[in-house]
Amino acid sequence: MQLHFDNFRNFNYADATVHLWIFKRSTTDRKFNTSYVQTDDAVNTLLKDVATHEVNRTTEFAPYSYLAQTNENSCLATPVLATNFSLLKAQVDRPEPECAVESVEELKGAQGYVVKFTHSGQTIYAVKRSTASWKTSYPNKFINMVFSNGELSAAENNSFSMETLKKTF
Repeated sequence: MQLHFDNFRNFNYADATVHLWIFKRSTTDRKFNTSYVQTDDAVNTLLKDVATHEVNRTTEFAPYSYLAQTNENSCLATPVLATNFSLLKAQVDRPEPECAVESVEELKGAQGYVVKFTHSGQTIYAVKRSTASWKTSYPNKFINMVFSNGELSAAENNSFSMETLKKTF
């Protein structure tokens, strides 16, 4: 686990390519349905900034258990094989253009989202579970976005937003 934590801490988020995926529950064996959401440079920069902030803040990890607790600078870690992440990863590693969201209706009801950061052959996945419907007005806790022409863009207003990647990697 220390190697994974070190990779998380040392990754070059500033120069990474960013891909945003949403996921919904599936009753099939694959457990999730995923869709790629094209984002503009402003959203990508915001996502990189949030990830960098969380990485800089997180200086230690502890193995996850039911009784484990974290402090402000720590996170909990669990082996990937103990989760369904491999099923989600298989879907978000598909070619993005083939899986792109085409309407804002496809975003509704998302169970969560994955931000995939890729740089120099390395990939870091940030996963965040969302509420049943993404909210529209929490300026201090959310990044505001507008979906237009098949792409999410940062917005001054609160027409669309998603909760930031707090305490995830």
